[in-house]
Amino acid sequence: MEETLRFLDWNLMAFDLAAHMPAGTPADDIVRALQPIKATYFAKHKVLSRILEGVTKGFGKTSVQNALGNGAGAIFAQWQSHEAVAKDLGNRRNAVAHAVVGLTGASPVRGYGFTTPSQPFQSGDDDRLLTEIGSFGQALLMFVQEVQAKLPFRDNVSVHTATATLRL
Repeated sequence: MEETLRFLDWNLMAFDLAAHMPAGTPADDIVRALQPIKATYFAKHKVLSRILEGVTKGFGKTSVQNALGNGAGAIFAQWQSHEAVAKDLGNRRNAVAHAVVGLTGASPVRGYGFTTPSQPFQSGDDDRLLTEIGSFGQALLMFVQEVQAKLPFRDNVSVHTATATLRL
């Protein structure tokens, strides 16, 4: 999920950077010019909240707005919905990942720190969360495809998922 979001963030940045290059710059020259910026971008770890902020800012860029034309508002509304789901899933994932699992009697419990009492959970809770993340990942890929159809990305990178590679 985060890598797909990061892919979208980078490509919105790349589109805006390319829009400021001289008119008629060949696509291969654009890709070459973006390589050092891309390397710097992907060399740094980015937390989910920063990635989401980047995508939101990317959709707000004049070059992106102009390229999306009349559909910009609808795309941005769709993005806001995806952003809310990504935040929720990210927070829920973090709560699971940063918890300590133990047993109280025969029941599993999850603790979140010294001041918060442990809470019981069902063994299928984590599987349900993973399923939700997977489903969201597929919806996110469809959104990225929709955006790419209206806004040709300027970089030659691919999105990789567990089931497919989406070449954009």
